Amino acid sequence: MDTKEFEKQYNGFQNAKKQGVSLTKWFMVCCAVIVVAVLIWAFFVHVSTVNKIIVTDDSGKQLNSEVVQREKMLETLVLNQCEAAVYYVNSFDRLNIKANQARSLFYINSSDAKRIFETYQKNGGYNDALQLGYTYEADFERIIRMDVETFPYSVEFSAILTIDELDEIKRFRIVARGTIDTRTPNYPENKTGFFFTDYSQIYKRLENE
Repeated sequence: MDTKEFEKQYNGFQNAKKQGVSLTKWFMVCCAVIVVAVLIWAFFVHVSTVNKIIVTDDSGKQLNSEVVQREKMLETLVLNQCEAAVYYVNSFDRLNIKANQARSLFYINSSDAKRIFETYQKNGGYNDALQLGYTYEADFERIIRMDVETFPYSVEFSAILTIDELDEIKRFRIVARGTIDTRTPNYPENKTGFFFTDYSQIYKRLENE
């Protein structure tokens, strides 16, 4: 192979190599441009979507989404507090009277809780559970009224108390009212730290339910 032929083949190889490098660079640049374009498009879609989400109250007044989330969280915590409190202070059988009384004190102040204990003591509820095997179980029904605008919070709610007398089932509606404050959370007894500082309840026999 003479010198001219060698130079021709060598130069061809070098040109092909340069073209390959150039194509690779252009390919990488195009990919980067596409990625940046997609990110810009996604950003503008997100911004336009956020701007179109409007949360309003019952009167149509626009609300901040963080305020709505906070209120929803508070409502959930209050509901959980009511459900746990009314269950433990009113539910028992011959095996868990003392245990549920102790659990209720994590949700209700002792003077109000003891007043309810005394009610069951006087009307024979605890004795019926111990001697006859009756079971009492209270299930949260619904929130009647709730105010979480000012602290401490106030709430009124209802629950259904079911008394299983083995050969007969009796039901009562419990209407409870209370003021909710906060305490240091206790795991697993009271995970939220919500606590009734003022709690009362009345009973109504349900004849047809």
